Amino acid sequence: MASAVPRKRTARLARRGSDFDSAPEKPPVTRMASAASSGDHSASDDAPSSPTDLAGIQAYVRSSPLWTQLRLDDASLTDTVVAHWGQVSTTLCKHLGLASDALTPDESDRVYRYYLPTYLWCVGRIEAHRTRELRENKNKTPTALVVGLSAPQGCGKTTLATALAFCLTQNEFNVANVSLDDVYLTGQEQDALAATNPNNELLRFRGNAGTHDVGLAVAVLKKLRGGHSGGESSVNKNIPLPRYDKTLRNGRGDRAPVDEWPFVETPVDVVLFEGWMLGFEPVSDDEVCGKIHRDLKSVNEKLRGGGYDEMHGLIDDWLVIKVGDFSWVTKWRLEQEQFARAAGKNTLSDKQVVDFVRRFIPAYALYGKRMYASLPRRGPWVRTGREGEHAQGVFVVQVDETRRVVGGSDKQEDEYR
Repeated sequence: MASAVPRKRTARLARRGSDFDSAPEKPPVTRMASAASSGDHSASDDAPSSPTDLAGIQAYVRSSPLWTQLRLDDASLTDTVVAHWGQVSTTLCKHLGLASDALTPDESDRVYRYYLPTYLWCVGRIEAHRTRELRENKNKTPTALVVGLSAPQGCGKTTLATALAFCLTQNEFNVANVSLDDVYLTGQEQDALAATNPNNELLRFRGNAGTHDVGLAVAVLKKLRGGHSGGESSVNKNIPLPRYDKTLRNGRGDRAPVDEWPFVETPVDVVLFEGWMLGFEPVSDDEVCGKIHRDLKSVNEKLRGGGYDEMHGLIDDWLVIKVGDFSWVTKWRLEQEQFARAAGKNTLSDKQVVDFVRRFIPAYALYGKRMYASLPRRGPWVRTGREGEHAQGVFVVQVDETRRVVGGSDKQEDEYR
């Protein structure tokens, strides 16, 4: 259950080499539109006064558009449980650099109605996964839960993922953060791909299907899953996590040197695997691709035969951040690059950003809308024929242009069966 106290085990994460941030992916905490200005689910006047305001916290969290997806019953909401929510909110504020007892309406909305419910869902899924693993594989080390975080560029997925990882670690879960961006082809490999496809603008730069080292992603995920799935013991091993530095090559990016990769010690409780195109599935009709963009057929072929299905099959549960208009991506990416530029990092120019994002829009138009309609398929349940055993395995967060949460899933439980 999402409100349960995590087991006591020290999280183990280490970094070797220099500690760098890839430029565009972590802007400052974005100020979202105030709850009072947004209509649905507005409850800014009822925001808790502090993390010790238990009645205020419970009422405000329950006002979140995400609340119903948690499926928590009233009897479980004891003072002890809600007090833990307050402790988590304090941790979130610490990570985000916010004053927990003096939050603005925007900040209260983000902490209590977006990040906290998402954290509670994650904890519930970790515990459900562990319980099932121990039941079905007695006396064996449980595998890690792999959560796929699918979200458009610039909407705040990396900020959310790092906040979740921080809170989970503080509550003694061992977490591995992995991004699809970190397994892009090396700069040299990307140049070779572009040279092989000189007339395909969608494969000219990193981003679309075909520009990733999917084999590397699969290998890393399998190692991180560990437990009884790999044959050999996977306890107390350091697993290096690939990193891609987008500031290299004048903003065109390259894979970071291996000695700068962080590593995580196994066993891992949860893997947070994020990516802008995670969950995208190829279409069978190539003519559909051509109607959207002349070069999308090649991307579709890469998505179909490039190993992405195996990668997706390693994902247990999904956290999907849904947006109403993919054109917002351009605005968000411009904001991120401008912030990175102000911090003295090598970035793309505004003109280059617009051109760069333009190459992603066809994939959003074709695959993103389809994913929103059907939601990603969860690998283990497809493989075992028990896809509907846990309907909570797909958590949907809908945000507006200001990145404020305005909705959740509009699907009913029986639609996952």
